[in-house]
Amino acid sequence: MAELTFGAVSSLLGLLQKEAQLLSGVGSDVDFIREEMESMNSFLEHLSRAAHLAGGHDKQVRTWMKQVRDLAHDCSNCIDSYLQSGDLAVHLARGGLRRYVWWTYWLVHKMVAQHRAAMRLSELKDRVSDLGKRRQRYGVEIPGKAAAAQIPPSSSTPPSQQGAAAAPPEAAAQDEDDDDTENRVAAAGGGPDPPRRALEPRILEDFRAEKLVTWFSSSSQQQRAGQREAGRCSIPSIAIVAQDADTSAAAAQGALDLAAAHFEKRVSVNLQALHYSWDLPLLPQEILCYILRECIHQGTCCQGEAEENQWKALEHRDKTYEEIWENIDKFSIYDKINQVKSKIIGEVRSRTIAEAERNKTEETKRWKATAGIPFANPLEVFVQALRLTLKEEGPEIRRRSLQETVQVAARMLKQLMEEAVPGLPIQLDDIQYQDILRKVFLDSKFPQAQETSTNTATALGEDHIKEILNNHKITLDNHKIALDIIRKLLPRLQLPEGSSVMEQATTETEKMDNSSWDTKANSTTAAIKETLEKVEEILWPVNIALLIKGIVDKINDLLQSKKTLIILIDDSDYISQWEEIRNALSLLACAHGSAVIVITKNSQNAKEFCSGPGEPITYSLVGMYHDTVLKITSQGENEGGNKNSEIFRDILEKCDPDEFCMRIFSCALYANPNRSDEELRRLNGTLQAALENSVMASDATTKAKILLKFSYKDLPREHKTCLLYLAIFPKCHSIKRSTLIERWAIEGLITKEDWPTVVRHAKRCFEALIDRGLVMPVDLSAEGKVKSCMVGDPVHEFITKIANKEHILDTRLSQLHARHFSTFSGLRLRASDSIDTIVQKLRPKYLHKLRVLKLLDLEGCYCLDKNHLKDICSTILRLKYLSIRGTDVDDLPSEINNLRELEVLDIRQTKVPERATRGIMLLKLRRLLADQIVDPSRRSTSQEMGTLPGVNKRLLRSAVQIPRKINKMENMEVLSNVKASSRDGAELKEIRKLGQLRKLGVVIDNKKAHLKNLLWAISDLKECLQSLSITILGTTSEGTPTEPNLLPYPLYKHLIQPPKVLESLSIDGFTDIVRLLTLFARGSHELAKVTLSRTLLEKKNLIHITMLPKLHCIRLRHDAYKESILAFEKEEFPHLKNFLVECLHKTDIINFKNGATPELEKIVLSHTNIRHLCGVGALPKLKELELKGNKLLVLLPEDETASAKPVKHEYGTASAEPVKPEDGAASAEAITKSRFTFKKEEFKHLEYFLVQGPIVQTVIEFEGGAPELKKIVLSETNIESLVGVNGLGKLREIDLKGNRTLLSLFASANHITKVTLSDTRLKRYDLQTLAEKPKLRMLVLLDNSYDEIQLAFHEDEFPKLKHLIVKCQEISEMSFAEKSACKLEKIIWSFKELKSLSGIDKLPELKELEFNGDSLPLQVRRDIHAHHKKYIHNKPQHQEKEEGSAPAKKKSAFFSILHPFATGSQDS
Repeated sequence: MAELTFGAVSSLLGLLQKEAQLLSGVGSDVDFIREEMESMNSFLEHLSRAAHLAGGHDKQVRTWMKQVRDLAHDCSNCIDSYLQSGDLAVHLARGGLRRYVWWTYWLVHKMVAQHRAAMRLSELKDRVSDLGKRRQRYGVEIPGKAAAAQIPPSSSTPPSQQGAAAAPPEAAAQDEDDDDTENRVAAAGGGPDPPRRALEPRILEDFRAEKLVTWFSSSSQQQRAGQREAGRCSIPSIAIVAQDADTSAAAAQGALDLAAAHFEKRVSVNLQALHYSWDLPLLPQEILCYILRECIHQGTCCQGEAEENQWKALEHRDKTYEEIWENIDKFSIYDKINQVKSKIIGEVRSRTIAEAERNKTEETKRWKATAGIPFANPLEVFVQALRLTLKEEGPEIRRRSLQETVQVAARMLKQLMEEAVPGLPIQLDDIQYQDILRKVFLDSKFPQAQETSTNTATALGEDHIKEILNNHKITLDNHKIALDIIRKLLPRLQLPEGSSVMEQATTETEKMDNSSWDTKANSTTAAIKETLEKVEEILWPVNIALLIKGIVDKINDLLQSKKTLIILIDDSDYISQWEEIRNALSLLACAHGSAVIVITKNSQNAKEFCSGPGEPITYSLVGMYHDTVLKITSQGENEGGNKNSEIFRDILEKCDPDEFCMRIFSCALYANPNRSDEELRRLNGTLQAALENSVMASDATTKAKILLKFSYKDLPREHKTCLLYLAIFPKCHSIKRSTLIERWAIEGLITKEDWPTVVRHAKRCFEALIDRGLVMPVDLSAEGKVKSCMVGDPVHEFITKIANKEHILDTRLSQLHARHFSTFSGLRLRASDSIDTIVQKLRPKYLHKLRVLKLLDLEGCYCLDKNHLKDICSTILRLKYLSIRGTDVDDLPSEINNLRELEVLDIRQTKVPERATRGIMLLKLRRLLADQIVDPSRRSTSQEMGTLPGVNKRLLRSAVQIPRKINKMENMEVLSNVKASSRDGAELKEIRKLGQLRKLGVVIDNKKAHLKNLLWAISDLKECLQSLSITILGTTSEGTPTEPNLLPYPLYKHLIQPPKVLESLSIDGFTDIVRLLTLFARGSHELAKVTLSRTLLEKKNLIHITMLPKLHCIRLRHDAYKESILAFEKEEFPHLKNFLVECLHKTDIINFKNGATPELEKIVLSHTNIRHLCGVGALPKLKELELKGNKLLVLLPEDETASAKPVKHEYGTASAEPVKPEDGAASAEAITKSRFTFKKEEFKHLEYFLVQGPIVQTVIEFEGGAPELKKIVLSETNIESLVGVNGLGKLREIDLKGNRTLLSLFASANHITKVTLSDTRLKRYDLQTLAEKPKLRMLVLLDNSYDEIQLAFHEDEFPKLKHLIVKCQEISEMSFAEKSACKLEKIIWSFKELKSLSGIDKLPELKELEFNGDSLPLQVRRDIHAHHKKYIHNKPQHQEKEEGSAPAKKKSAFFSILHPFATGSQDS
């Protein structure tokens, strides 16, 4: 509310300041109103900020703001009336003697208007005063500073606005102009940034594939870099978290398909299908047995069967064990362990005791010197025993670290086990023996660092001192160390009195040295006893290690050391000893470059299965959007983690399974990634409370409202107002971008000083709403810009509620008509009112209501005629926006000039004649929009069409005439499709006086005078002109352009510098006078888009656009190029992204040389005679390829010549050169087969492929190319073969039209998730191809797609279908059998007649039904209510029909303002 009221008051203040001089004659009331409004404006701005922080206004404040807004509108209307009547410029612009005749009339009229304005302003002054007193009377006060200070600044405000609360209003307003959202939108113009790319729509399969490919690459790099764990080459692993068994199977299959390009072998093991649940825990050797079994059965190690017999698996495992145990028995492990034990009991013990007794001998001194690791350690005892068993000479005297000791022991144990057994079938590696020794000797009692504590130091006795000093090898020669240890560890030790510290330390050290060997003997005895126990424990680990190694050797024989992917499907948490399992898998010879994927439902255990710092892949919507928000906030796991990662996941889990809510949340983070922890926790808590309090039926709606409010809350003030304004349009109504921007500007929703700034901010607002997902794109231009949009159901419901609450929607005006008028118009129209009703309201009783209208949009009102328009122009004099686009108006009345405030006039798609605009004189007009009109009922001659190839319709109007007084209309910014009426084109020269002209579309004759005047005008507009379109009539295909210096030299010199800010250039027509493209393109560094038609250019004429730095789109239409070969040379067009060709009849070959157009993303060939498209497969960034109506085309993806590929002919021969008739023109009959081949390593990034129109016996082959292809569209074509489509792993969508056999071409494409059919006239059995698709989630049946009355879904059909859209009028019955479409969530059915809908009770996941049609049978409604399903019924709006002639009908109530945009009521 505050935003809209603030805008109304700001507009009034701007008007008062701008027209202060003219208003000087109406007294001091204007000054009082201005001062009061300034105070109110500041107060409203403060209220707006306080409401943003506090969460909204109360009802009392909203009521007062509505009164302020109404008063501001009334003041503005009063002042407008006075200014309009007193505007002398209108009369002076008439010219001639009439200006003096009108002078007298103007003086009288001004005096009367001034008197009326004074009286009216006096009344408004009293209202302003009363409104100020009412605010105080009812306590509408400014929030206290203390209260405001308590509200923490929201992190949703960009950093530049963090201090807005303390900043003055001027600074705050300036900050809002540079909000973060606008900066993002502006930055995005140069190319998609990473966060924007993260928001691009994805499906789960693509998300999983993207994450796996990234992981494959990173794990391979880590292995190549030599990353090792504990000396072992460890196989990398990752986990995929799946929701259920179906998802696990899909994830496994997807991983196997993806692995084909990265691994040589693939093994998939479903543990639940092979292992008994009672036989847990699952051991490493058991998993290896299952892997071995899969390798044996599959041979090439492809995935195993879906279900395996557990008994057979157990039988195979036992058989494998038995075979390997026979080999293990050859080791005589038990006997060898007994030998070691005997050495421990005998020689080791006797030697250590003897050493303790001979402590005064020379040998004892040597033992003392080398006693770094005494025999008190069982592992050292074991090493000594092994040395004695292997008969190694002499005692070891070298000190070792613990790791070195383990390695020595492992080497000796390996030597002992393999001793005297030639040709062992199984041999363990040193690393395996090390693992055994660590597990036996170290796991139970791992050596700890010496622990000390000051709290226990006083309790330490002499034995402890001796042990500490002995372990640190303290001697009298190293007394400093002894002293430090004593001071640190024994601070309270009482030393003999009178001794120095050094002496006392020395004495204590000598005492301990004398008794150290006694202590050593005791500890050695204990170590020997413990060693004997440990040696007994070695027996079983060694046997298991040999068993594992035996299984591994068998697997290695099958894998042949090839790079292998192992997939373990664990849906029931069978895996519990992952580290041991991973170590066993790392023994495989294929470990280098290989990988392991564990698919589990347990998200808690998933992290354990991931090697290194990697995170599990959550194969769900939550996981996908969690990955998206991490990328958006630029704090993904690869960048050190995200502090908000967990709360992001919590929020998304509460949104699950509503993808709309997840996307809104992601878009909100994109708009403002710097959300505070408090905001996120608050949102999470709100969602949790909603889930606890909401019933299931309203759960999704409640969550959507919460997320929309979260996104809406931090929108800039003007963006909120613009979004709420969209509530005047029906939901899902297509809204043109340009129209919306104009309406926002006219309605004053964006309060800036001048029109260009308003338009610029309106464009940013539009982009911001698109980025936030609040407005959905409907139609995109060839360059990818959004041309039209719509507001979906959840958003429309949300903003409508707010708009009604804030009194933005006028409840007196039917919402079905609201979009045709300006807001707060005061009209009372019902849905049944027609144009006659509006005309009737022109009577004096309603006159004052209509006079305040500023916007009238009558687009599509077919029955509007000149008389209606005349009444409008005579009555509604304050109009600023008038659109009669798409109406039957055939002329403009002279009263059009009464609309002196008019800024936008749209007469496109009307029958208004050329001369009708000649007399227009509207000084404030900014946009005059017109276009060509053709008569579809009549064909034209080439003379009428100006030899326009490809067009066979009679041209009714090429353009409208330039207004005679165009030089007076200095505010003009857009002048579209105009032409000169005089022979010499003098009006063209007058355009040069339009200093604000930004876009010019002009039609001229091929005459030197026309060109001269136009070029002269353009030269004077070079500082402002951004878009230029030139159409040349009456051109011929003959002639050569003369040299440009034939023009007057001063003019030519003036045109050396093209328009400085020119971004778009369109030239339609050929002239032999001057090279227009050369003139405008040379040095145009801002030029981004070039459209050429009928220009008959040669390659040399394109030289000036080949290196333009910002050129991203070229469109060649209707013989714009005349040479037979169009070649793109190396390094040409370095930034070109879109290349579109239409009706190019003189060119046979388009060739992309190596290195040309490196950024090209889209190619469209439409209705051309091109026979060869060469080098297109090597384009590094090509994403879209559209071929429409190219009957002779042969695709040569490589950089080949036209003769490099044989073409088959009707007589069965093959030739390297296409056969041509004698006249040299290739014909469709000459070539009987066109072959499109996508070869390996070509089309690496192609995502979209379209073929439209018949092509003779076309064969499309995918030979390993186009690995990223996601969508194929085949329309009205007779393609007979589609080879290799089953190899397109990322193909997700197909769109088929016009040929019943097309669907059968995709029988093997099992990755498809969406199918759209139109005009295919399928039978029930034809749908069987789709019914078996394992991943099909959306089916769209459009007009004539199905040729039967009943659409029946049988058992086990469409197992994954989630959305069904039926817009086929032939279908009147629909039925679902048991277990059919069991995942179906939503049905949208548009019908002419609906007879029955049965079986919805058999759809457990069905949540919503939407019906578009007249009557919904009672039984259907009863069934829906009985099963508690939500449904919407949209009833179309019908025009009233009455008998009589066509003219009578045209004038009757049959006319409805809403006719072309029929919407309906809703039942739920």
